[in-house]
Amino acid sequence: KIKAYDSEVKIQEVGTVTATDNTTLTVACFDESVAPAVEKALRTSDLGYGVQVAGALLRVTIPELTKEKRQQYIKLSKDFAEKGRVAIRNVRQTAMKKVKSLSKQMSEDAAKGLQSEVEDMVKKNIGEIDKMSKSKETELSNV
Repeated sequence: KIKAYDSEVKIQEVGTVTATDNTTLTVACFDESVAPAVEKALRTSDLGYGVQVAGALLRVTIPELTKEKRQQYIKLSKDFAEKGRVAIRNVRQTAMKKVKSLSKQMSEDAAKGLQSEVEDMVKKNIGEIDKMSKSKETELSNV
């Protein structure tokens, strides 16, 4: 977020962000007067980016990933995966309550079928999250 125009706005709202190469981003501000605010936001973001300003154009250099930074990203990835699993379990809980409340109006076999369908969807989606998490961990671990 950038403090510009008397409020906090996203960087995309004050300029265009383009990737020049693997380690460089270019931010072209729509208004040159917000360039210092964008520079300040990037420098104080604690991401370790290097910033050079030329008028309304900012060049942002992204440093190589260190082992510590990779471990930090792996931990972040695992945290996001766990939040996804928790969200899926919450949806399962809500769906199971709904099936139980509707079970009085349908046969026992139909209710069991719905419950097993919900369980299958939950297992499938949690499996996908696990697969994506392992994939990201492998990607970040390989130098």
